Amino acid sequence: MKSDRPKIAVPYQTFDIVVEAFNAAILIFIWVMFLNEYKDLPETVATHFNAAGEADAYGHKSWLWIIPVIASLTAAGLFVLNRFPHWHNYRVNINEDNALLHYRVNTRIVRTTNFFVLTLMAFALYMVIAHTYKKAVETAWHVPSILILTLAFTSAVIIYRIKSIKK
Repeated sequence: MKSDRPKIAVPYQTFDIVVEAFNAAILIFIWVMFLNEYKDLPETVATHFNAAGEADAYGHKSWLWIIPVIASLTAAGLFVLNRFPHWHNYRVNINEDNALLHYRVNTRIVRTTNFFVLTLMAFALYMVIAHTYKKAVETAWHVPSILILTLAFTSAVIIYRIKSIKK
């Protein structure tokens, strides 16, 4: 963390507002789904799924508390981190001229990472609940799709950033 970096507020644009709204909605959804279903779940639930989406480990339902708690801590931590873009790691020297560009790109990466993490957490909780009620859930494509989207978005941001800096 360099203390000589400019400390500027990165104004929200439409994209940022939409992603933050989705993040809040997903986090609320996780808690509503969890609190609504927890009391009706049996004492033993699936705690791990193999690549085919079949449960291969079981544990006490109190284990499920970890999903909304970690989702909340992660979302809060990444939200707070985005308030201090001058703390982020950069491969270039940050000055008054390039700070806004680099801060905006990095805060968007963090914001979107938060979205993908929350989506995975919501999906994991849904998997456990659906398995408990013997609902068939096609999972073979969900996690790889989210990971591919994450990599594609990150690559697009890096390419955009490189092109922006060259201009």
